[in-house]
Amino acid sequence: MKGFFVKHTYRGIGQVVHATGTEFVVCFFESGESATFDRDAFEERELVRTKLPLQSRCLSNGRECSIDSIVQSADFLAPNNYDVTFLGDGLRARMSEVDLSLSDAARSDDPLSVLASLAHGGYSLFQVREKLVSALNQQLKQAGGLRALLSSRIDLRPHQAYVAGLVLLDSNRRFLLADEVGLG
Repeated sequence: MKGFFVKHTYRGIGQVVHATGTEFVVCFFESGESATFDRDAFEERELVRTKLPLQSRCLSNGRECSIDSIVQSADFLAPNNYDVTFLGDGLRARMSEVDLSLSDAARSDDPLSVLASLAHGGYSLFQVREKLVSALNQQLKQAGGLRALLSSRIDLRPHQAYVAGLVLLDSNRRFLLADEVGLG
């Protein structure tokens, strides 16, 4: 089990760094923390064996490489193998997952392959995304339906946005807007 890649429900992808007869220690890449689990963590589905997504950046003996393809083992207790390309010289090799360690928290260059492999991050990354979506929704709510005003390169004053919103959202458009430039 030592060196196997596993995925935790909330902590994301990690690697088993130490294993004894009754428990094992997993180091998680996203947070950098280690946690100890009992052997029944796999039976309870708290941890599952996982494969690294294609194009993930890994380290092998201090050399950085990229995963090209996965050769999955049929046996649960046998390590998976990966066909990798070393970034410095372009050499290719087949490496066991025991000989690899993640260098960039399982981030792939191709977002589609990350989503396809269900390796889109752990709970801490979800929390950050949730804060971003909440802030965007609050900004859209404050714009009052006038999304174009958020992306325009103008110095917008509240009274101008109010008038523009009033005109654009009124079903009977019977307005004449006049402005004297330079009068304030």
